[in-house]
Amino acid sequence: MLTKRSSTPAAECPWAGVGGLTESEQLVVWAFRTWLEGPDSRAALANGFLLNCGILNAEKADASFERLAETLADHSRRTLGFHRAECIAVSASERTLLALIAAHQADDRDYAAAVVCWLVPAQAAADLARHARAFATVLARSGLTLPRRVAQPVPVEG
Repeated sequence: MLTKRSSTPAAECPWAGVGGLTESEQLVVWAFRTWLEGPDSRAALANGFLLNCGILNAEKADASFERLAETLADHSRRTLGFHRAECIAVSASERTLLALIAAHQADDRDYAAAVVCWLVPAQAAADLARHARAFATVLARSGLTLPRRVAQPVPVEG
C-alpha cells in the first residue's frame, strides 16, 4: 500500500531534503508522488518522462514506471509513505526506492534483490525486480543515473 504524507513546510525542515538529491533522483521521487495523485496525474507523468527522457525513451519510462508503481501498490509488505509533491522532505520509503533503482543501474544484483525482498513478498519479487530493472535501464539510456548512497556510520565514543 502506498500513502501520501502531509507536507512539511521548508521552514520546518532543516535537514537536506529534495534539494539534496540529484536531478535524476528528484525525477524518480516526483514520479512516485505524482503517480499517487491518481489517474488525473497520468498526463503530467507522461509529459515529465517526455521532457526528461526524450522522445525515444519516454513511452518506455512511463510504462515501466507504471508497472513498478502498480506492483508496489498491490503487493507491498508494509505501507510505503510518500510526501506530497510540494514537500521538501524525502521519506525513508522514497529513499529505499531510489536505492533500488540505483542498485539496478550499478548492476548490484544482491543489493537490489535484498531491497525487493524487503518491499514485497516472494510471489511478487520477480515482477518488482523486473519492473525496477526496466525502469532503471530506460533512465540510464536517457542519461539519468542515480548515485549509490551509503549510510554514514555513527561515531562511537570511547
